[in-house]
Amino acid sequence: MEPFRLHENLVKLRMNGRAKLDHSLFDLSPEAGTRRALTVRLLNLLIMAPPLLTIAVGVLVELAGESFSWDIAIAAVGFGVGFGLLISIGFDLPTGVSWGILLSLASGILFGVEAIRVFLGDANLATIIGGVVLGIAFEISSVTAHGSRMGLFHTSVWCFLGGALFLLGFDVARALLFILLSVALRLRLPLFLVESTVTLLLVLLPSVMKIRYSSMIAFLPFRYHEMIYFPLPGLRAFLLRLTAENGPVGDHLIEVAASRIAQRRSAHLVVIELQARSLESAAAERLYDEVAGGEIPRMIQYPLPENDILSYFSVAANELRAASRSRNHQHRRRVIERAAEALTEAELRASRLRWPRSELKRFLITVATWREHALERERRELARDEILHPQVPRVFKPGPVLGPENRTLFKGRQDLIALIDHDLAGAHRAAIFLFGQRRMGKSSLLNMLPAQLGRGTLVGILNFQGLSGVEFRSQPHRWIGREIRNLWPHAEPSPDSPAWRETLDWMSEIDRSLRREDRRMLIALDEVERLEDGIRQGWANTDLLDLVRAAGDTLEAIRFLLASARSLRRLGPHWVDRLINVLPRELQPLGQEHARDLMCNPVPDFPDIYPEGGVDLIFKETCGHPFLIQLVCDFLCIILNDKGEIRASAEDLERAVGRSVKSAAVFQDLWNDRTGNEREVLQDLASQKKVGRGAFPVCRALKQEGYVAGEPGSFRVAIPMFSKWIDRNG
Repeated sequence: MEPFRLHENLVKLRMNGRAKLDHSLFDLSPEAGTRRALTVRLLNLLIMAPPLLTIAVGVLVELAGESFSWDIAIAAVGFGVGFGLLISIGFDLPTGVSWGILLSLASGILFGVEAIRVFLGDANLATIIGGVVLGIAFEISSVTAHGSRMGLFHTSVWCFLGGALFLLGFDVARALLFILLSVALRLRLPLFLVESTVTLLLVLLPSVMKIRYSSMIAFLPFRYHEMIYFPLPGLRAFLLRLTAENGPVGDHLIEVAASRIAQRRSAHLVVIELQARSLESAAAERLYDEVAGGEIPRMIQYPLPENDILSYFSVAANELRAASRSRNHQHRRRVIERAAEALTEAELRASRLRWPRSELKRFLITVATWREHALERERRELARDEILHPQVPRVFKPGPVLGPENRTLFKGRQDLIALIDHDLAGAHRAAIFLFGQRRMGKSSLLNMLPAQLGRGTLVGILNFQGLSGVEFRSQPHRWIGREIRNLWPHAEPSPDSPAWRETLDWMSEIDRSLRREDRRMLIALDEVERLEDGIRQGWANTDLLDLVRAAGDTLEAIRFLLASARSLRRLGPHWVDRLINVLPRELQPLGQEHARDLMCNPVPDFPDIYPEGGVDLIFKETCGHPFLIQLVCDFLCIILNDKGEIRASAEDLERAVGRSVKSAAVFQDLWNDRTGNEREVLQDLASQKKVGRGAFPVCRALKQEGYVAGEPGSFRVAIPMFSKWIDRNG
């Protein structure tokens, strides 16, 4: 065991500077065995090292043709060892050992080579060697007492200080020789050459002699000396082969190597290689679950915090896992492409790395392997399944609000958008009130307005669906002010005042700026019926309605659009009173032409999946309601994909309509919006009962809002699917 390890063990047992020699030898505490073992090792170091080193140096000096005073050297070594034992008994063990080694080596070797001749002007090779050995002796004592780092510092100071003294006292050649010899011995270069040769032999012998690598572990030099200052050639290959032969033993040895100063990089390279091989094996064996969950053995046992490239493989594995489990061709294609994107990111990340992280470029090969064995395999299987089991792409989106990315599903409405564009002209100032049945597409229309109205119109959209949870729910004009500031950032901050008139004055300044630049602004407030709910529940008031009306009277470039599933009459009298000049715009069901376009061309090259007369039947059942059209078509795609067919039968379409009636939550919302009298009338119409003349006014009101069709005496529920739902659930 070398001094560095002794020092660490002493510190762990709190012996450093506290234990005398007699206490350490005769301690009967639970730690006595370990203490005595460390004490014996220190005494061996004190008694054995100085004489052996002195003899070795003496032999070298005589071989160099110089004289060596053996009697004086032996006496000096004996004196130093004795002095160290006395210090160990009187003070503490580490201090005694360190000073004993220092005095015995320094005095024995220096007196042996008669270093006093340095001061007499007769310096020779022996005196230089003596100075070097003095530095090494000083290091051993420092390491024993203070640890390896302080010893390295002391020795470095000695080497360069000694070189400077030789330079001042003699000549440059002797100074350089002193420094070179000091550095060579300090870095253990002679021993390193032997250790390198041994390590290379340990790599080659098992393959030549057909023996196991684990039987060679005992001969690895780095296990016995932690202060090897250079990477051992062949160590990386040995660790890789050992790990392949015996994983647990290889794991332990990699840990040991990583704890050594010079072998740490070799250990890290082995870790990276093992991680890369594990990932490549996982790609070949389709172990996506393990990679996605970080459960690849080498990835767990050898965590490298700086290796963020592994996260991209985890993402790719997660996507490929979803692809391997999905039966939906369209979904599989999407997730495979996302996996490809993750691998591309990993490739870009690895290719840009520079030293000292350039070793992670090893994962470029891993990326190529995943593309070949994982991505291409999933793509081939997908292409095969698309031929053997064709599917209809599920492109319909019943429920989610459409955005610009879904523009192919947004059909019709161009006439209404043109009307809104006309309403925003300078001659009109009143607010626009957009109303229509639930899920008719009001929110989707608002999302399409920025692109449809052009860059000259700034569109801000606030959804009042969550108004009750907004900070300014009782003063929504402050919320509107913030949105306007976001649209027009070079304006002054919006007033933080409960008075809506201050917000209106601030908006007037922005209105003038907009008119100077020939631009306009539309503030769309969606789901404004939630404001009415707040008014009735007491946490909101009618101030916003007053602001909207006043804005229509004073502003030209800034306009409001209010969207609701209820008409003004159903919202309440204060809405009608305050918004008397509002421009009502109703969002009605799609016409037959636009409904057919939605069913047959939701995306380019959509296949013809409908049975003969199926498109007309869907239009009849849904009455052109865009949400219901997409719901029925989506269920039809699911049914066809489950059957593995591309064209529906009449029975398939009937099943799709039936499943839509059962699952459409919009019907419950439509039902809840009706009054008690209206529900009774709808119930009678759904059950095909004739309604009396007394119910005609209710029928006419329901007809105005698109719930009832026909004329007196032949009224019926406008949407046949809604009629079926009422008949089952009403």
